[in-house]
Amino acid sequence: MAAAASAGENKPGVDSVLSAAAKLKTANKLVRASTNGSMRYIGTKEELNWRQKIWMTLDDPSFSKMSFWYAQFSLGVIVVSTLSFCLETELTCTLKDDHEWLFVNATNGENTCGRWEDTWKFLEMVAVYIFSAELVLRFATAPNRLIFCKGFANWIDLIAIVPFYVSQAADGDALAAFSVFRVVRLVRVFRVFKMGKSSIGISLMTATMAESMKVLFILMYFVAIAMVLFSSMMYYAESDGEQAEFYASIPRTFWWCLVTMTTVGYGDGYPVTTAGRIIAVVTMFCGILILALPISVIGSNFARQYDRLQFEQEAQKAVREGHGQREKDKVNAKRLREFLLTLDIQGSLRVPLPQTDDAAQAIIDQFDPTKQSKLDTKQWQALLQDTVIDPSEFTDTTILKLASDLHKARAEVSELQQMMRQQATRSDEQISELRGMLVSLGAKPGMNKADAALSA
Repeated sequence: MAAAASAGENKPGVDSVLSAAAKLKTANKLVRASTNGSMRYIGTKEELNWRQKIWMTLDDPSFSKMSFWYAQFSLGVIVVSTLSFCLETELTCTLKDDHEWLFVNATNGENTCGRWEDTWKFLEMVAVYIFSAELVLRFATAPNRLIFCKGFANWIDLIAIVPFYVSQAADGDALAAFSVFRVVRLVRVFRVFKMGKSSIGISLMTATMAESMKVLFILMYFVAIAMVLFSSMMYYAESDGEQAEFYASIPRTFWWCLVTMTTVGYGDGYPVTTAGRIIAVVTMFCGILILALPISVIGSNFARQYDRLQFEQEAQKAVREGHGQREKDKVNAKRLREFLLTLDIQGSLRVPLPQTDDAAQAIIDQFDPTKQSKLDTKQWQALLQDTVIDPSEFTDTTILKLASDLHKARAEVSELQQMMRQQATRSDEQISELRGMLVSLGAKPGMNKADAALSA
């Protein structure tokens, strides 16, 4: 009884330990899921706490309707802050004489350029406060603050708001010393690239440039070599000519070389000597060749990325449950199996074809931690990359599949013909044996059945 009582007393403690262990396990799962680079919490909205929901709302536009509209609001603030940054350099008291129709009050003749400057300052202040609040909230709710601090986009966010606070803290001559920081505010424009999760064009261009990095490095390498070579030649050919001021040194000649190689031709400096003109012609042709070859590869990469994007969108439409708002990301296992069957006929699958709906559902569950058959864009892309070959290889694989099927068909036909010949040989042997049996029974060769019967 004492032991039972003791066990009963310890039961709440055991339950609390198990509950704490389960929470710790869940937390570790969330942290591990967020450290794979995507910084996403895994779980349904009901399973996430308020801190995790804030992070997902600020970071993932596809998390909820609120996160989607916040992403649009954030993009709008970025656009407004960028426009105000540009317009404050035009609609200012410094250029008031150029905009009298806008600055001068037609009623009392008062100059209102100061109000415009105050408007730009107000818009900048509001935008910076919004950006600052977002940055603080994202840092406070980040799944892993170390990974957050390593993010390049997050440093862009910080650098973009620092000049405003520096200008607020400094004044007069001290502010002039920090005037260079005003240029850094334009870095805020790069926040647009963070909207790549919801912008197909930005994600397409980013993927193309990432795939073309090696080609771009090769391009810059050859351009640098050609620039040094032709600039040196032009320097010695034109240093004593009428346009010598544009070719005063080899580094100053770099500008002419780049303008000529890219076939822009501003005309500010041009060769006047015979040797210089010959060098210029060679520079033009070399520039066309150097630029054309790598750029064609980049264009090919863009076409391949576009085909991949089109395939992903068409595939996602083909396997969806429905077209409603709630079902837009839900994948139907039966439709997925039928879709994979079509690809398997073309020879475009990396994995064995799932034979049942349960097998297709198992493939979905590998990429859906919530087990709700809802895949976001990144999860859907990962599923296709693991199960389907690259769309750019579809034509080649289909041709290889047809060639393989044709070879198999020929082999089967040849085997069938061999079997038919063997069967014909066995039939001839059986007929010969039957004739031998008839002869042994007294039938003569050439007798019909009635005569053979009477003879018997």
